[in-house]
Amino acid sequence: MKSPFALPEGNKVLAISPWDTQKNAENYNSGGYQDVLKLLGTVIDGTPKVGITEVLHSTFHQTRTAVPSA
Repeated sequence: MKSPFALPEGNKVLAISPWDTQKNAENYNSGGYQDVLKLLGTVIDGTPKVGITEVLHSTFHQTRTAVPSA
């Protein structure tokens, strides 16, 4: 799940991608992320900055899955 935020300056976007393991983040970085960079190459200036941090608190464990009605 990605969470994009537009910053007040109007020309910057922050996207947060939480991963459950370091290995999953590394796999994305070496595969899917490179594809995203290629797709965005014509609409962004420079290379996005990537940072790593830990989640201190999350409510994802309280998220429920929607069940389609019959």
